Amino acid sequence: MLLSPQAERNWEDLCSVLEDVLEDQSHRQLFALELGSGTGQHVIRFAQKMPSCNLAAIRHQRGISGKVYAINGTITPSCNEDLDAELRKINPEWGLPDIDVLRQLAYESGMRMERIVSHILQIQRASTESRE
Repeated sequence: MLLSPQAERNWEDLCSVLEDVLEDQSHRQLFALELGSGTGQHVIRFAQKMPSCNLAAIRHQRGISGKVYAINGTITPSCNEDLDAELRKINPEWGLPDIDVLRQLAYESGMRMERIVSHILQIQRASTESRE
């Protein structure tokens, strides 16, 4: 089994963001999908901490990690710039998506981007009124 030291270091901070987002949702059946999950350590830790939420993970999504993206064309830190360059060497259509691309994809899927906290994108199903 692959283990990531970084995932072990940051899972608690990420989990606290999710708990904040889901705080008033205990009355609902919750589902969450982690894109670009890598080792799967985060989703395992989240499931242990939040057993009422149904969690799933996708390791690869068209070569793009769901956790790393550009904001207004800017990619930080430099290791993410390197990742973007490596992905584009493999396939010029790959690379790190810009947040505006992710926002548009969410909209086209009937969802809306709610907020970004600590590089976690909160996307939820849009009501029919907000899409018109």
